[in-house]
Order: sequence, then C-alpha cells, then structure tokens
Amino acid sequence: MNQLQYTREDIGILSKNLKPLSQMGVIPEESIASMVDVLRSNLSGTAKPSQSLTVKESCKRLKISKPTLYQLIKRGRIKPIKLMKCTRVLESEIEKILRGEV
Repeated sequence: MNQLQYTREDIGILSKNLKPLSQMGVIPEESIASMVDVLRSNLSGTAKPSQSLTVKESCKRLKISKPTLYQLIKRGRIKPIKLMKCTRVLESEIEKILRGEV
C-alpha cells in the first residue's frame, strides 16, 4: 500500500480548508480533529498508518452487530469518522477495543 507523504504545511492547509465544512455541519469537528491527528502522528513517525473501515468491516472485526457498533459509537467508546452519509471507523479504534483499552 502506497502512503502519501504530507508536510506540516499540507496538514495546516487541510485543517484550515476543512474548518468551514465543520461550521456548516457537513463534517463534524471531531472528525476533522481525528483526521488531522492521524496525519500529524504519521508525519512525526509515532504511529503506524491507520486505515479506515466501513461499518460492515468494523462489525466483522469486532464480531458484533451493526446496532451494537452504533451503541459503542453513541457511548463514545469508538470515535467514528463521518463524511456526508458515510460512517467509517479507524482501524486503530478497533484495535483499542480488541486490546481492551476502551
């Protein structure tokens, strides 16, 4: 898997340009913060690249139903990434649940 390389400047521009979308309610502010955090951690080399999973893929990895996954999201145990009507979950969030860290 090829990974894009971002500079600090790229991440700043991305964050600045996504802010209006957050203010309009298109992308939740938490999702933008999560994306920027992942990019920054990859930039500093402190985390391995994280892949986002669909709801179906997340349920399969956790061996749970969709309603159970949505309950975990609602309770704040899993932080989703919501883009328009799509809900995605970072693989790192799934790993935290599997390791019992949440």
